[in-house]
Amino acid sequence: MKLEIQSQQSGSGDQAGRNFQDKRQNVREHGAFDDGWKKGDFGSLETQNCHHNGSTIHQRINRVTIVDIQPPFIATQGHMSKGLWISFEGIDGAGKSTHIESLAKTFESQGRTITLTREPGGTELAERLRELLLGSEMDPLSESLLAFAARRDHLNKVILPALTQGHVVLCDRFTDATFAYQGGGRGVPTAVLAQLEHWVQEKTSELGATQEGAGGLWQPDLTLWFDLSPEVAASRVVQARTPDRFESQSLAFFQRVQNAYLQRFEKDPHRFLKIDASLTRHQVWQQVTRGLTAKGWLSIMVPTPAQSSA
Repeated sequence: MKLEIQSQQSGSGDQAGRNFQDKRQNVREHGAFDDGWKKGDFGSLETQNCHHNGSTIHQRINRVTIVDIQPPFIATQGHMSKGLWISFEGIDGAGKSTHIESLAKTFESQGRTITLTREPGGTELAERLRELLLGSEMDPLSESLLAFAARRDHLNKVILPALTQGHVVLCDRFTDATFAYQGGGRGVPTAVLAQLEHWVQEKTSELGATQEGAGGLWQPDLTLWFDLSPEVAASRVVQARTPDRFESQSLAFFQRVQNAYLQRFEKDPHRFLKIDASLTRHQVWQQVTRGLTAKGWLSIMVPTPAQSSA
């Protein structure tokens, strides 16, 4: 692990999917530094005999930038209790991307540090696999294998390290999308996808769990499902952009995708917040903020952002 420490001044250093910058000067404990760091006045940070690479650091600093985190990254309590992980799901055209950006700004305005990421993608390897998945013809099982390979790298290098640092992770799609698109849309058996999910997301020591925290799967704390009819979603996509390989599929395909999302929702309703995406942009945003405020994750209701929806 490398750290950039800047005393009495701030600086940049973000690299998408890899570097995590504390933009609000609200640095939390990190790994082996748990006993050495503490928050000072006004969210600044002080070190107390913190040893790093054989040197003792004792100074007031305003910003710490995590430059590189290499796996394995082990959670101190066996689970990512300090951070918050929210995924955004729905068929193409449901408007989730606009609300991800708006929610990121809202959390930042309330002092939280954000990791904004997507699937497939989020790391250099996963982004390369994304290009193959969206741009190359292949059979449904190959699509699934690529999606889960990208997910493993994404979890290991971005999501779990960010959660351990106390970030709010906002992820555009996660495993539910694979069950919906490759399972419902393309016909890959649910049992096959469930096995891949178990292999890739199981809480093991290699993927962020201590012995007492092992077992179960890494899943988002909350999934916002933007529920919209395929007919309305298709019309929105055509108006907004040139459809990619998946967006150009038939209405029957997207109806199967929608049905698969419904099955995931019914299987694990406590993880989902179902959003009626057919309503106005203001009403959709109200559903999002009400749900997060009810959970205590947002301190106040916030106004509708100014950007237009897609």
